[in-house]
Amino acid sequence: VVVVFPNDGASRSAPITIAGQTHTVNQKAGPCTYTISPAKESVSGNGGSYDVTVSATHSECEWRASKSESDSWLFISPPSGSGDGTFVVVVTPNDEDGAARSATITIADQTHTVEQEAAPCTYTISPPSQSVGENGGAYDVTVSATHSGCEWSTPEVDSWFRLSPTSGS
Repeated sequence: VVVVFPNDGASRSAPITIAGQTHTVNQKAGPCTYTISPAKESVSGNGGSYDVTVSATHSECEWRASKSESDSWLFISPPSGSGDGTFVVVVTPNDEDGAARSATITIADQTHTVEQEAAPCTYTISPPSQSVGENGGAYDVTVSATHSGCEWSTPEVDSWFRLSPTSGS
């Protein structure tokens, strides 16, 4: 009787000599479990890249890193491997609508979250100056920002005019 114990590693094979004859015992690989590091990463609005490490139970454990097709602002390379490995996440600059965004990458049964900060805010005002007659008057100044997450405010600067509103986004 040959008793084969449970395998928690890679597949294995070993010869046994019985009465001058060779008998080979083959055993399939044990189950695969995975861990990843880090589980979450934050990236600036300017983009960047970083590594994610995959640790697997054994070398025959295959894994694939996948993301939603709508997350076209990030790339994974290489998208698959086996055993322990590393893949690179490349995050493009945040310039679509500029607001902060996040995505989830799935690796085997693990999830990795990518968070990207909002793009830097820049502002323009129109018109940049305005002349008003001695009797006073009112006019509009338009504030434009690079994206909807950009908040602005202005203090009251003098007593002979007022602004309304004094903040917005």
